[in-house]
Amino acid sequence: MGAKVLIREAAYPVEDAVVGDLLDEFAPSLDGRTVLVKPNCLMAAEPEQAVTTHPSLVRSLVASLRRRGAKVMVGDNPGARGYGAGEHCFRATGLLDAAGDAFVDLGRNTVRVGIRSEFVDEVVVSRHVLDADFVISVPKLKTHCLTLLTGAVKNMYGILAGGEKVKLHSLARGRKDFAAALVDVYSLRPPDLALTDAVVAMEGNGPSHGSPRAVGRILASDDPVAADAAAARIMGVEPGRIDHLAIAAARGLGSLEKIVFDGNVSPVDGFSLPSMFRLGLMTFLSNRLVFNLLRRSRIQVEKGECVGCDECRQACPAGAMVESGGHYTVRQELCHQCFCCYELCPEGAIKVRGALGALLEKREKV
Repeated sequence: MGAKVLIREAAYPVEDAVVGDLLDEFAPSLDGRTVLVKPNCLMAAEPEQAVTTHPSLVRSLVASLRRRGAKVMVGDNPGARGYGAGEHCFRATGLLDAAGDAFVDLGRNTVRVGIRSEFVDEVVVSRHVLDADFVISVPKLKTHCLTLLTGAVKNMYGILAGGEKVKLHSLARGRKDFAAALVDVYSLRPPDLALTDAVVAMEGNGPSHGSPRAVGRILASDDPVAADAAAARIMGVEPGRIDHLAIAAARGLGSLEKIVFDGNVSPVDGFSLPSMFRLGLMTFLSNRLVFNLLRRSRIQVEKGECVGCDECRQACPAGAMVESGGHYTVRQELCHQCFCCYELCPEGAIKVRGALGALLEKREKV
């Protein structure tokens, strides 16, 4: 029998009964066990922006786990850098209040571990993640301009501490290389359960500057790869198109085939993908002309929108962001097109431009 994914209708605030039923299915015995809840807390954003896991899901999950006798921790390593950034992001998103005394800053207690990867031999990760008896990945269903989907698998990239995420980005530059690196990190501690917040998802140019899209569902599985396969189907994407899911399945870390979907996994009508994935372009990558057009895309900064906050410079693994006259510009010869700056710019001043120009700027639906 293949993996099982439960898809349940839900709304905000998420009801304890919904979460309780999902835990009964996949985590019936947690008494006395230490459970880490790992939401997606990318940056300091209001819950209504659909950038982060909704606090009501985390609040319900903490309460449900404690009723089952679990010792609960809630934490993430947000993309924002600097002392206290984790707590700041959790407070701004409402996740700190939702976690209560279960909050832990994953970046404060770390350990260096070996990793099977072609890019690095070891990484620094949160000790809390490795020490937990049971790990729950609680992502937001969002598009991603580099990986197409950010879900339960990519959410575990947040176990990397400090500048480790940026370092790995700088070494794994291409889409397929970064997908492999994601799976390398994921394999260090695959979650025991995925609970995906798809009540309000993000479409368009995610993971931080797309548009909220009502979906009204929560996905759950003890196979996070299968949970992401369900998320992809809801987006209208064949799961095998998503590189890191295909790699994870090929390594035996989860299932993309023979999945039992219990609930509504039908695609959301007209769900918009990121610009570089719209219009079915990924199906035409064998066409050399289209491939070259995509490769000539550029990251640019809109002067009128940039406030000089320095987030992009801190996030850039290539050192390509340069301050000039109170705003930032991109040294194109250094840019890796990893989209770290795009993800973390709080003003949305980072734009993706390219030879496809206005065509990619249109918000066509797929």
